[in-house]
Amino acid sequence: ECQESMRRLELEMVDSNEEKTGLFQQSRMQKQQLEEMVQRIQQDTQRSIESSSGNSLGDGVSELNPKVKSELTRLRNENLQLRAFAAKRQDDAVEQLESKLDDSRRLAEKYKQEYLNTKDQLLATETELRDTKNQLSKQLTQCRQYESRVNIMTQQL
Repeated sequence: ECQESMRRLELEMVDSNEEKTGLFQQSRMQKQQLEEMVQRIQQDTQRSIESSSGNSLGDGVSELNPKVKSELTRLRNENLQLRAFAAKRQDDAVEQLESKLDDSRRLAEKYKQEYLNTKDQLLATETELRDTKNQLSKQLTQCRQYESRVNIMTQQL
């Protein structure tokens, strides 16, 4: 029973470690995706700025071209929102990983405690069994001695 519990605990620990590894890999992938998104946003913003700035006076960002100015403002705001979204998504993923890690640690501690309790119970049961066997052996010896005496007394009568 104890070995079976140990095997079960070891399998659960392996599963927990595999799950943790998978979560860390998933977190890394999400972080990489977020970094790529931020990089694309920065590149798009830079291209937008470069395409809106030209050599002629009418193409500049000023009161002379309010359309370009409003578009640039919109893109900057969108860029800020996307960065905030990416940061929040990354924070959420990290919090989720930390939560799962805490759960795994609690489970590992619980299973360890169960194992130790089971091991203690097994040792107590083995000790009790050994004591009972010793007591039974003594009683059988006494019984044989009494039978021997009864046989001797029966023969004497």
